[in-house]
Formats: sequence, structure tokens, C-alpha cells
Amino acid sequence: MADYTEDDLNQAQQKHRPKGAIPHLPKRDAPISEWRDWLTRAFAMPKGYRFYKFERHGRRLANTSTSTFITPAGGRVSFEFPEQRGLARGANLRATVVSVTDGLCRMPHLSNPECSDVWVALCSLATVLLEQDERDETRDWIEKFLAICKIEDKRTLEPAGRYDTLTTLKDHGNFERRDAQALLAPPSRAWDWTTPILVLDSVTGRRWIRVAELACYVRHVIGTSLGDGVLDGRLIHLGAQRLTYESRNGAKHPRISFYLLPEDALPDPIP
Repeated sequence: MADYTEDDLNQAQQKHRPKGAIPHLPKRDAPISEWRDWLTRAFAMPKGYRFYKFERHGRRLANTSTSTFITPAGGRVSFEFPEQRGLARGANLRATVVSVTDGLCRMPHLSNPECSDVWVALCSLATVLLEQDERDETRDWIEKFLAICKIEDKRTLEPAGRYDTLTTLKDHGNFERRDAQALLAPPSRAWDWTTPILVLDSVTGRRWIRVAELACYVRHVIGTSLGDGVLDGRLIHLGAQRLTYESRNGAKHPRISFYLLPEDALPDPIP
């Protein structure tokens, strides 16, 4: 079987139809701005308007969707499409767009391949924006979590000091459901609770948080239940790493899983 590169896929994508009323699709890894500019031209918006966002409310063609445009004054205007199939099927595309936008968008007559490109562009923009929203949401969770952490900056997870650090964290205890409930309780009813720990490595300067503590915070403070591995995936997408450390000293065998936070994706902790 032949090996195809990203350039091969982009070229095939651009050669599947002759150039018509709208240009060829942007490359698969094009920035959001290119997809927005392309759709602005495809929808034939009035001067000063720009395509901003496309949201699919489900993946079935019978589901609704919403398109949001930026106005010349910098505001937002949204239009809800009753069914996605009106945008996905070439025969209905122009009439659907003109009807739903009350004539704001004067989409030209497009060939069937061009209509297919419009749907590809809409789905591509929706996917990129969804991934971006998830990254922003996860970053917000971590920032709020770090704000309640106690900073441990006298320890290291380097081999020479790893056992002492793991033992110290075990002795401190974990931030658990009861602690989350105390955090959310009114001040008049709050009780003493175990704070989560941010290890600011005294040797490397790296930042470590315990996997179990962040998972507990997201589940019981944020109120979001994620399946196994989903939280890992979100953190990895931000540039974090999940690592498990253990150390032995006689009968004691502390073992803890951590997230190593990226250096440039999150703010520095404030002691």
C-alpha cells in the first residue's frame, strides 16, 4: 500500500474540482482565520461582515446548527438552521442560506463539488473550535485548582529526594470528596479540609500536581464527570505529562501518579 503524505492529501483535496465561484479549500491544518475567511467569501456576506463560528447541535443531519457572524460594528449575529441537511446537500444550500439569513448572505450559484466544499469547511471550523473550547475549559480548571493549592517548594522528585517527597505527600493526605464539600460549603458551616498540593520542584523548577487530586476537584468542585483517560487526554493536549513515581525504603513503598504541568501553557503559581 502506498504511503500518502499530508501534502498529497491537500493536493488531492484541491484538485477534486475545477476552480469556480469560490476558491479551493484551505489546507487541512490551516489556521482558524483561513477557514473563517473562506466561509465569508463562500457565503457572500455584505462588506464588513465576517464568518465567525459554526456550531453543530448533534451529528445527525436532522439536528440543528448555528452560524455566527461578526458585524461591521464588531457585534455578533447568529442564525439557527433547523436542519444541518440544508447546508450539507448542494441542492438546498443556496436557498437555505438565503432563507435563514433573511437575504443577508447572497450565496452565488455553486456546483455540487463547491457545495460539498462548503459543508467540509463548516465541519472543519466546528471541529477546530470545539477542540479550542475544550482546551480553554481545561486550562480554566487547572488555573482554579492551582489557586487553592498549597505550594511545596522545598522538595524534589529527582531520584535523590524522591522518597522523602512521596512520603511527605502521603503523610499530608489527599484532597478528596469530603474536602471538596468543605470547599463548597458556606463559611458558617465549613470544616477543616485537606488542601491539594502543588510541588514546585526545588531542583528542576518543574510543577507537579497529583492526578487523583485534580480528578477529585473536577468531579466534585467543577461538577464534571469524565470517563477514564479523558482527563489524561485533556491534560496531554495542553502539553502536560502523566508520570507515576514510586520509591522503597524498607516496608514503606509510596507510589503516586502526577501530572507534570507544561511550562508555557499555564500561569506561574503565586506563593
